[in-house]
Amino acid sequence: MNRLRTSSLLLALPLLLASCTMAPKYERPPMPVADSFPGGTAAPAPDAAPPPPARDVPWQEYFTDPKLKSVIDLALANNRDLRVATLNVEKAAALYRIQRSELYPTIGVQATGDRYRIPESIGKDGKASVSSTYTVGLGLASWELALFGRIRSLKDRSLEQFLATEEARRGAQTSRVAAVADVAGSGCSNCPSRRR
Repeated sequence: MNRLRTSSLLLALPLLLASCTMAPKYERPPMPVADSFPGGTAAPAPDAAPPPPARDVPWQEYFTDPKLKSVIDLALANNRDLRVATLNVEKAAALYRIQRSELYPTIGVQATGDRYRIPESIGKDGKASVSSTYTVGLGLASWELALFGRIRSLKDRSLEQFLATEEARRGAQTSRVAAVADVAGSGCSNCPSRRR
């Protein structure tokens, strides 16, 4: 009974140590400005839903002119910078998946089979025969036990890089849409930027 407790304690100890991290907990610093206007806030309309933030409105809903929409679509489809940004997002996502997979041990299975002919000159009773050997191996590949959270911190860093790359791609797309709308929309009478 005492051996069972000792062995279970020894098995639980690495799991407890693996859950510890030395990374400091991030706390957002306070904003240098007040949360509301000094005079208070304006009273919203009783049954009116608040408008969505500008970042959540797709550009297709913002622009109403079909010609301008087609020009923007064409510019987005043929922009090499956006293609590179999209590929960078895919690369960052793949690196994140690789880094995340290092948290868990890798179990490997290997199977081999050999079949060879034994000639008459060295075979039993002077007869040729065929010999077969099959082996199957199951094993745990090398795995690092992250006692102080190094691997978990690397995974978090990869996730943050992926999210930053995605936002950089979104920002590049937004700036491309704005640039095309500014240049091509100068003749657009229905565009929001021209209605004044």
